[in-house]
Amino acid sequence: MDTITVTGIKHTTHPKPEKQETTQKTAIQAISQGVQLAGIPSFTAIEKKRRWMLEHMAGAFRVFARKGFAEGMSGHISLRDPEHTDSFWTNP
Repeated sequence: MDTITVTGIKHTTHPKPEKQETTQKTAIQAISQGVQLAGIPSFTAIEKKRRWMLEHMAGAFRVFARKGFAEGMSGHISLRDPEHTDSFWTNP
């Protein structure tokens, strides 16, 4: 940043920002803010995937309960069983 004086008035000049790489973003990336989360991992065994899903579902129940969404349909969460695709897991 440089300061120059023209006819008794101080002006501050800002350096031009360097060109950033132009990468194509998806629509959701374009409107998203903050840190990008890792997302859903891939698994080598269906048992590992089931365990990961159940653990995250249990965590979601805890978050909903802390926020007061534990009564009736306000706290409804369901997931399809990855091994038995005709079954769903739901909160009681």
